[in-house]
Amino acid sequence: MAAALMSNGPRKAVESGTEVCLSFDLVLVQTQENLPANYLPVESCRQVTALVGGHILHPILEQLLGDASSCSKAFELDASCNYEGIQCRLQLRLEVSKFSPPKALPAPLIQFDPPLRQQRQNFVLRVLHTRGVRSAVDLGCGDGQLLEAMLAAGLNVLGVDHSEARTRTARRRVDNMMSSQNTTSQTAEVFQADFLQHGDDGNLMWAGKANGFEAVVLCEVLEHLPEASMPRLPAAIFETVRPRIVVVSSPNADFGHHGDDEEPDEKQQQSMRHPDHEREWTRLQFKEWAEQVALEHRYTVAELGGVGLLADREDEGPCTQMAVFLRHDSMHNACLATFHGSEPQVDIAHIKQTALRSEELVAEAGLWKHVHQEGTGDLPPKNSRVNLHYATYLSNGSRVDASREGRRCTPCAFQLGGRQALGAWQLAVATMRRGEIAWVESPPAWAYGPGGAPPLIPANEPLVFALELMEFRGHSMVQSFGNIEQAMEEATKHLEAGRVDLRREAFAQARQAFRRATEAVPAKLLLQRSREAVVGFATMERASLLNQALCSQRLGERAPEEQEAKEHWQDVVRACTLLLDRHGPSTQAADMSHQAVPRNMPEVAAAIRAASSAAPPWRAKAHFRRGLGREKLGYISDAVADMSTALMLEPGDSMVVKQLELLKKVQQKVQLRPEQMFSGILERERADRAAEEALAETEVRKQRREARLQRQSAERMVKKKKKKKIKKKKKKK
Repeated sequence: MAAALMSNGPRKAVESGTEVCLSFDLVLVQTQENLPANYLPVESCRQVTALVGGHILHPILEQLLGDASSCSKAFELDASCNYEGIQCRLQLRLEVSKFSPPKALPAPLIQFDPPLRQQRQNFVLRVLHTRGVRSAVDLGCGDGQLLEAMLAAGLNVLGVDHSEARTRTARRRVDNMMSSQNTTSQTAEVFQADFLQHGDDGNLMWAGKANGFEAVVLCEVLEHLPEASMPRLPAAIFETVRPRIVVVSSPNADFGHHGDDEEPDEKQQQSMRHPDHEREWTRLQFKEWAEQVALEHRYTVAELGGVGLLADREDEGPCTQMAVFLRHDSMHNACLATFHGSEPQVDIAHIKQTALRSEELVAEAGLWKHVHQEGTGDLPPKNSRVNLHYATYLSNGSRVDASREGRRCTPCAFQLGGRQALGAWQLAVATMRRGEIAWVESPPAWAYGPGGAPPLIPANEPLVFALELMEFRGHSMVQSFGNIEQAMEEATKHLEAGRVDLRREAFAQARQAFRRATEAVPAKLLLQRSREAVVGFATMERASLLNQALCSQRLGERAPEEQEAKEHWQDVVRACTLLLDRHGPSTQAADMSHQAVPRNMPEVAAAIRAASSAAPPWRAKAHFRRGLGREKLGYISDAVADMSTALMLEPGDSMVVKQLELLKKVQQKVQLRPEQMFSGILERERADRAAEEALAETEVRKQRREARLQRQSAERMVKKKKKKKIKKKKKKK
């Protein structure tokens, strides 16, 4: 159809975003000898209003709009076509009654990877884990996504939200999570209440339920509270409930401002990311609010950072700001406040006296570690990737640098045992656990040496470092080896790790481990090797690729979004195709594959295929899983071919037989006669168009509402300016 309608050559394009109002009729005319013409209406619409490029009109109609726009009368097109051996003609009559130039489109949304909500959850979980929290309250829990994540981390949870509908959703999500975990050691409750409203007894309605909980989380809440509720918030949380840890998030108003002015103009100050937001603070405003609350209620701002950092917007800071408050339980915790870099001057002697314990890291070298907060868990292994916050002080107690100050406010990361960090850091962190806070006295030899780091650090200057170990990850990079034995040992290690993750249904981690296993042995190491070595490699790679496809299959089956599922199914097809190309019988397609063994190593490719030819069952699995992936991606004919091959290799497999029968039924429905195909086009197109029009109308309403809010805000600002001018004139008079 597309070829028939566009057969008259290139056409004038209409700019995307143009609003058009059109009517059209599309008719299929079937002509046969000695028989009258058969007219079959395909589509007919009257006075349809749509945007070009808005996925409402068919792409062919959008291309034909260029001819219609240059005609003062209806545009008609009659083209011949041959559809599955039947000679037909397509007649199109198109009339456009309105052309409106495109309007300015809103700025595109920024895509974060991982999504911003997931980054916020990860931040909260990391803080609770490193602080040893076992129970937490989620104020403004919404639909319960954060509650679900905290339950999966083994915490006891309480969710509070004022919305009855969201509370029901959160309760259902929590109940499903509890039933799937099948554990009696955790508790979970979702409570509907306004968390600033007092009951008949004068107490907060949820405060009694929060007794005994160690942490309170306000994630995506602060920006939605009315202005009248803000003065009551600190007292309700920091005085009435008074948890050990409080985590608060807030949008960063600095993020997204691109003006060259020192301060944003009035219009920028009024615009917010969402119409429901009551406030969006700059980094300075959020820091001042957090420090004021902490000072008034005997807390410490232990961490002031955020999530959603972009490399090209480092000067704007994180998209979402995050603050972590620690309660002052004792003089010891009050002393911890100096660690977080907020104090420009500290008393080194007092810090040494108030330490829980002290240890000498290097005998008679003057390198000491003074622990002020014990950590939990194991020590970081060698070559692990560590994340820590730090503050650097001179011997007189004056601060030089701190990771919680400046634009980024993010932990420092380096590899333990490498050369990226100072020697004092390497030795101290190797003896620390997650959440541990320690002060390290370092002589010049273990810091910046006799040269120092001018102009901040003088030559031969002893330094004091305050370190807090936030997190560490084991060394998981694929190492490069010079012989086949070491490379195979590394690959086997990743293969076994992937199998362990697969058994506990951690499919994403398992897939990554299987990928590392296939990357551990480069093809050049197989040159001129014994048959036993090639057979061992072939066995390992077949198992890795088959399991990689299985992990992607499970992830695709469980993916909540269509696009995410599609990516997983594409990975299934890629892994199975790579396996069949490398290990299957030699074919022209396999030899030309860009993913197969390099063409300058034909002997390696032949050896791998020869080693795999003695183990045929893997081919049936590869074809079966690739057939499933192609079915999900819509390649029905290819899926039928894969399933047929799998059945030929394993004739008695009932699962393959059943899947092949289902695919053949789907294939028969797809391969319909033209009359049967066109009979349902009208209904389907109408339903799709109705859904798209409803979506477009919703978006237009949303834009109108935002424009109205901005206009009202601008009018209020103009009125305020007029009042100020009038007052100034009166004062002058």
